Order: sequence, then C-alpha cells, then structure tokens
Amino acid sequence: MLDSLITRCKIEKAFLFDILSKICLGTDSTPTDPQNYGICSDMIDLFIDMSYIYGRDEEEDSAFDDESSAITELMTGAKADSPNTYLILRQVGKFIALVCIVNEKDQAKKNLINYNIDCFKKGLAEIFAASEVKKAS
Repeated sequence: MLDSLITRCKIEKAFLFDILSKICLGTDSTPTDPQNYGICSDMIDLFIDMSYIYGRDEEEDSAFDDESSAITELMTGAKADSPNTYLILRQVGKFIALVCIVNEKDQAKKNLINYNIDCFKKGLAEIFAASEVKKAS
C-alpha cells in the first residue's frame, strides 16, 4: 500500500510509525537512508511537543487525534534556488502516524497527496477491522 501511495503522489519516502514508541512499523520498498528515518522520527516528537503546548484538549491524554496533521519545510540547499523538502505527518490509525518526505515541486500537489493519504487511511482501517473480526471468531 505504501508503494502505491508514493508512486501516485511522487513521494520520496513514506514511513509508518507507532506514535508512542516511535518505532517504524513499515516503509515503502525504496532504500531507506538512516538520516531520513531519524528526521521523520523527530517530526513526531516535534508534533507532540507543539500539540501539548498549543493544540491539545485538556480532556485528552494524547497529542494525536483523527485529524492530526503537520507539514514542515526543510531547508536542504545552500543555494537560494535549491529545492526544499517537506515532511508531511498524518495520523492514519489509533497510535499510528504516516510521515512522508516530499520534494518542493511535488508538495504543490497537496490536495492530491491528502486525498491519497485519506484513501490509504481508509484501507488501513479496513485491514485493522478485518483482523479484529478474525480475532473475534
């Protein structure tokens, strides 16, 4: 599913993380750079810290909810005309976050990216629901 997502949206790399432990649950089939993994893991920390300060309901015990998302621009080039990279974080399941690395030129298609992430989120929910039904029987 992640390979389909990155192909359709021209995402460089996608990671699924457990929010609580920041353990990578899955990634697409492209080679993984350890620096990319680290920066995506740090994105979760940043989001949680910012949510606790600015955006969390007092009744909730988690910084994430069904609509949690963030986009962060990374300055990657020393030259002014070098393309930048964006990190996109979306919650796609209870305690599961999708973090994607996207080039500046492809980030302009954010509506397409959001639509495809929503489709991915629905597919993931169907997989979890099917596994729950299987456990119950």
